[in-house]
Amino acid sequence: MFQWTVFCINIIIVLLSTDVTKAQDGHWSFDDVENWPRECQTGKFQSPIDIGTGGMFKKYYPRFRSQNFYTYQSATIGNNGHTVNITFSNTITVYGGGLPAPKYQLDNIHFHWRSEHTVNHYRYPLEIHLVLYDAQYPNFQEALANKGVAVLGVLVEECSDYFNTWYNAWDVIKNQMSEIEKVGTITQLNQRILISNFLPYNTRRFVRYSGSLTTPDCNEGIIWTVFTNTICIPSHQLNALKQIRGEDGKKLDSTYRPVQPLNGRIVTLSKNIFNFDAQTNWFKFIF
Repeated sequence: MFQWTVFCINIIIVLLSTDVTKAQDGHWSFDDVENWPRECQTGKFQSPIDIGTGGMFKKYYPRFRSQNFYTYQSATIGNNGHTVNITFSNTITVYGGGLPAPKYQLDNIHFHWRSEHTVNHYRYPLEIHLVLYDAQYPNFQEALANKGVAVLGVLVEECSDYFNTWYNAWDVIKNQMSEIEKVGTITQLNQRILISNFLPYNTRRFVRYSGSLTTPDCNEGIIWTVFTNTICIPSHQLNALKQIRGEDGKKLDSTYRPVQPLNGRIVTLSKNIFNFDAQTNWFKFIF
């Protein structure tokens, strides 16, 4: 009995030590990007990048398809100390769009203010990331270890309420932001929301490249899709996101990683999109 008790105590100590180590690794800040660990420092194909509109290679991609993007879904919203994170109770899937796996599952939606990707060095007020993983894996971490993760990026502009009447998901989020002001808080959204409210009307226009996660450990092998049409939200909805607080108790004024070197990577443009005039920066206006 004594030996069994000692064995159990040792196991508990090991588990607690593992949890502490993970917690320590999880302490990072957007104000301290130069000290981010692992591939954040050593990787050669990192994200985000500046999307230059001149001379991109064009390629045809099939249309994106999805399941449950256009039906109202129950969701939770939380503050992980770095951003606002939304997860859904139902299985949400995506396929097509030139992604290599037959089917991807939506892991979460989260936000970066200001945008992480820039267009001809222009940074938008907000960027939405829809994080997907290859559905053959049981969870996101397994897919990440096997380079089975893809992210859909949506750039967001500010606009008046007049142009925003159909984005009801943003109102639902705004009304409950006060409930997740503190780090680690999670709450159930009072109303179901449409995932399509976080996507542009036209999802056939996008750029594609191979990159990384934009937060530690900055794992590479991520397939990035950044849509070239934007959505817009009123400033009061955008400002609501900025009310959450980080681990230091201060409001998160910005949550973006600076752009990373391209290092010879090819960025492709979906072939069905119009040509761009880099001199007039026309690309920016059709985003």
